Amino acid sequence: MSPLDDDMDVWRIPDERLLVGEIVPEEPVCELDVASGPLVATEVDAGEVPLAIDELPLVALLGCFAEGETVVRGAAELRLKETDRIATVVDGLRGLGADIEATGDGFVVRGAGGLRGGAIASHGDHRLAMLGAVAGLASREGVVVEGMDAAAVSYPTFRADVGALVK
Repeated sequence: MSPLDDDMDVWRIPDERLLVGEIVPEEPVCELDVASGPLVATEVDAGEVPLAIDELPLVALLGCFAEGETVVRGAAELRLKETDRIATVVDGLRGLGADIEATGDGFVVRGAGGLRGGAIASHGDHRLAMLGAVAGLASREGVVVEGMDAAAVSYPTFRADVGALVK
């Protein structure tokens, strides 16, 4: 099966892969020195939430792979998005094998060495659809995303772009 099966919305990445990025001329460009290291847990507090509100589901996903406990607090606004993103992210990632729990204004993820895989529903929320796809690429067994078409709301070429990266 290919990394992205259009009929089933199964997302996974082959064991051997090379991901190549494209530099868009209008974007700022810089040089980075990159080194590998362990992924460690983090805390996101209320003061950081406004600048990262749409990325917090991905923080939850990263927490599944990080060493330690990742905590997001002060993000009650997530409950007022297209879905209750705290509840749907927690339920969705838990269904994939995450050790995660909701709080009143965020979530706590205990790094458990990654995700098993399985199925996740987008509930019509574009960010949950994309979260499920990325979770599938990082999981051991892949993820079936129910309602993957929701991603087109904010990123119409998401499926094609990710498919091109994992070929």
